[in-house]
Amino acid sequence: LDDMDIDVPAEQDTLDEVIGNYEENRIVSKIRELSTPYSKILMLRYLDQFTDKEISDLLGINQAAVRKRLQRARKELKLLLEEG
Repeated sequence: LDDMDIDVPAEQDTLDEVIGNYEENRIVSKIRELSTPYSKILMLRYLDQFTDKEISDLLGINQAAVRKRLQRARKELKLLLEEG
């Protein structure tokens, strides 16, 4: 038994994971409350982890428009999260 390397998560690690999952679910829920252009671009960027170029190609808009839409979407999301 002494030679076995067993990695048992500490209780705090498990709690951190639960809190992290809760926060992620809360954020995704709030993203879905946004208008479609904003929710779509945030999902592509943060959940699907697409680059500006990939989002630009998918949505048929230039990269400057992607960045501007992301900026506006983050602002709207922040307001929703502050409301609770």
